[in-house]
Amino acid sequence: MRKKVSGPLHKDTTYGDTGEDVVRNRVTYRRVVTRKPLASLTPKELDKIRDGSVRATVKDWVEQHGGDPKTAFAKHPVLSPNGPEIRKARIIVEQQAILMAPASTGYASLGSNHHLAIYRLPDGKLDWRIVSMFEASRRLARREPVVAKNLPEGGSLAMSIALGDTIGIEQGERTGHWVANILSANGQIFFRRVEDALPTGETKWGPNANTLFKEGARKLSIDPIGRVRPAND
Repeated sequence: MRKKVSGPLHKDTTYGDTGEDVVRNRVTYRRVVTRKPLASLTPKELDKIRDGSVRATVKDWVEQHGGDPKTAFAKHPVLSPNGPEIRKARIIVEQQAILMAPASTGYASLGSNHHLAIYRLPDGKLDWRIVSMFEASRRLARREPVVAKNLPEGGSLAMSIALGDTIGIEQGERTGHWVANILSANGQIFFRRVEDALPTGETKWGPNANTLFKEGARKLSIDPIGRVRPAND
């Protein structure tokens, strides 16, 4: 299978490695650090500032200047009376290792995901792999299928979903056609209904691989004049 591969291969942001991993929902994330301007931080990111002294100083400053980082830094805090202003801070970010590429200073985020591949294992269970734009491009350069049909440890492709792909559901409250809008690193896919013209509309649905198959989802191919066919993928 050779899906279209286009878009940036990685973000401009680079990350330093902490050497720390955390596992959530079977997914291993690497804790890395990146430097951001204080005014660009969200309230949640204030708690992720790596240096404890800087974290405490910045959080106190924000609290004393209205509580919103985006409006609190007309001036900037200092650690000591004669110290330099704190304009940026290193924050901890959790990223999947497979979605980062080695860079001279640590890692570069591979940014967008190209597709999610769902596999049927020999025991009948489902497994999945998220594939970044970077990895999809590497496969294309090596003249390999962009979507792998089999897993090395066993398991055959049941369905792949890339951004813009359409699935159909024929029964239940989800009946209709849905377009893939977001692919998350944790294997969750967010869809919007075909009739929802706005990508950020309120009709989003975020199933994982198992939920998709429980709902009887089928991948569809829709041609330019609106004819619908099974995608056979």
